[in-house]
Amino acid sequence: MTVEEAVKIVEQVLGQTRLTKVQDLVFRQSWGGQSYSNIAKESDYDPGYIKDIGFKLWKALSVALDEKVTKFNVQAVLERYQQASYHPQLKQAFNCSAIPDADWGEAIDVSNFCGREPELEVLKQWVLTDRCHLISILGMGGIGKTSLSVKLAEQVQSGFEFVIWRSLRDAPLLSELLTMLLQFFSKQQAESWPETERGKLARLMDYLQKSRCLLVLDNFDALFVSGQRVGVYRDGYAGYGELLQRIGEIRHNSCLILTSRDKPLETASLQGESFPVRELQLHGLRPHAAYKLLSAKGLNGSEEEVNHLVKSYQGNPLALRITATFIQNLFDGNVADFLSQGVVVFTGIRQLLKQQIDRLSEQEQAVMYWLAIDREPVSMAELQSDLLPLRSTSVLLETLESLRGRSLIERTTEGFTQQPVMMEYITDQLVEQAYTELIQPIQASQSQSFLSHYALMKVTAKDYIRESQIRIIVKALVNRAIAHFGSKQKLFDQLSQRLSQLKTEPASASGYAVDNIINLLNYLQVELADSDFSHLQNDKE
Repeated sequence: MTVEEAVKIVEQVLGQTRLTKVQDLVFRQSWGGQSYSNIAKESDYDPGYIKDIGFKLWKALSVALDEKVTKFNVQAVLERYQQASYHPQLKQAFNCSAIPDADWGEAIDVSNFCGREPELEVLKQWVLTDRCHLISILGMGGIGKTSLSVKLAEQVQSGFEFVIWRSLRDAPLLSELLTMLLQFFSKQQAESWPETERGKLARLMDYLQKSRCLLVLDNFDALFVSGQRVGVYRDGYAGYGELLQRIGEIRHNSCLILTSRDKPLETASLQGESFPVRELQLHGLRPHAAYKLLSAKGLNGSEEEVNHLVKSYQGNPLALRITATFIQNLFDGNVADFLSQGVVVFTGIRQLLKQQIDRLSEQEQAVMYWLAIDREPVSMAELQSDLLPLRSTSVLLETLESLRGRSLIERTTEGFTQQPVMMEYITDQLVEQAYTELIQPIQASQSQSFLSHYALMKVTAKDYIRESQIRIIVKALVNRAIAHFGSKQKLFDQLSQRLSQLKTEPASASGYAVDNIINLLNYLQVELADSDFSHLQNDKE
């Protein structure tokens, strides 16, 4: 909705031919997010006078619309009013009012929401026109799923009799959730609910068929177990899968919207462009919206610098907010100074990414490490040849599908890859794991070691990729190890002992370990510049 459309609606509901000059000023500037003090300063009015005009305007609108209107929620209120006007058939068909029975739970404030207009239009089409039963909003953490779900519910609520928004962050048992929903839809009437989970689910479907209900479940991924492929429920939570199955398959008048980092398996066979089950994969903010977000945080930088910052985090709103705060605190808001450090992963971002990676299965983590090592999109065949132990094609396909279901990898025309900030984080973890192993005492067998499963540098890689692997992985690892052992020579001695130990093991058992140790020694050859280590390669052969 534009501000011009909003002004016309306000004039209509207040019964005024047009707003007064000061009312118009206050309304338009408030719509744009300006504070009363800024409005007064720019217009030369007394701040108290501007505040009084605003108070009276919101009070008049509250009376006219029979709903509390404030400076902060006026956009959402007027958008609901407009939506109800556009879809009067919904109110007639289901006896809906502009203000349904609503329970917003812990829904966040989205009065400053921006940048998702195209996604909102698509979702509103699915909810109000296509009458979808089940909609999944998917994307990695921080991408804006929760905000979008709240904004969508606000904008379409006039088409429903009941609206309820709930977070599943604390993973309530399905029986507890169903009891709460039944109490809400029955308007807290004292009824005897079925004791079994299946019985409660059947009663819920009755309500969804008889009434027009909007149910939003945020953080659906909290129901899934960590360390397994995508969509595996925690013990005792499989009933949620039946809930999705029923809502997706059975004919009813309602809509369930869920947000999740992980794609529920139940929706895969039910969804389609002409089906009542749909899925929206949420990506980063578009450049202009991301730029607006960063500007609001008070950052200073050229368009090129800001675009570089946005691209580094693929427009992830939470990552950008965390980074903007970091830049304000340490670089006085100067984007160029931050970018000159060459670091995009720091404490706040690391914690955000760690939450994603900690959920992965061992096979998923292996693929993520190799995508970071390869540094550019790779085919499935090349990825399969990298992995040790070798994975079957079917297992690798399932793993890639699972990672895409978690929004952690991307598919390009050249193959599979990661977003830049994710690749840097995984690379840091790769170096950390290798370093931890290197500083440990040499054991009798290294066959199950981290260094035996992953190559720090691939001799067969393109020159520029190999140079990147040496600079970002090998050099970083060597520098950390030198600091631990106290000198380059002591690190050399440690690596030489490891190489001797590895030569006693079958080549099949050592995996990539021999190559890794030799590559580290060859790198030290340049660092020490006092001997020729070419015999190491000969010994290996």
